[in-house]
Amino acid sequence: MLKGGAVLGDLARQIPGEVTFDFIAVSSYGKEAHSSGQVKLKQGLDSSIEGKTVLVVEDILDTGLTLAIFVADFAAEEAKASAHCRVTG
Repeated sequence: MLKGGAVLGDLARQIPGEVTFDFIAVSSYGKEAHSSGQVKLKQGLDSSIEGKTVLVVEDILDTGLTLAIFVADFAAEEAKASAHCRVTG
């Protein structure tokens, strides 16, 4: 997912209330040019999302597989709500 400071700062200023950031690192490509179809979590969240509203910001949206898996995971972790957006450059 995205770790671009300038874009996240602009986004955070548009969201009312307290905003915190956490990052995950995932891969479904490995060293190949196409997705393996298996999403591998390289780095998980540092804090609990239970009861929180989660906004997933992606820089690359290809098959949607990664997004689908993590939205389901966020629901299982009892996030209050989740939404997603893609940053375009």
